[in-house]
Amino acid sequence: GIELAQTSFLIAEKAKYENGKAESHRVRGLIYNYLVEKDSCIKYYFLALNLFKKNNNEEGIARVSNNLGSLYADYNFKKSIHYYNNSFKIAQKLNIQDLIAGYYMNI
Repeated sequence: GIELAQTSFLIAEKAKYENGKAESHRVRGLIYNYLVEKDSCIKYYFLALNLFKKNNNEEGIARVSNNLGSLYADYNFKKSIHYYNNSFKIAQKLNIQDLIAGYYMNI
């Protein structure tokens, strides 16, 4: 998992594909989340979020915001709601059905 995400990042970097780099960071964050390595998870989610913002990739921002909402749900309710709401607003704007449905399941 982590090795594949790193390989994906390196390929995206070589191709100068910024959204691919961001998505590889998001996936790496997901892997660390499943491994219950919170600090690494947060690191990679924010690397992804910053790249998605830099590239104005609203869907990417919505997806990683949803991931952050899920991560923070266990220990920081206020942050969790902030990120879930951010994800939901963008999902509604772009009509991203899986994120809209996920919002209602998570809130």
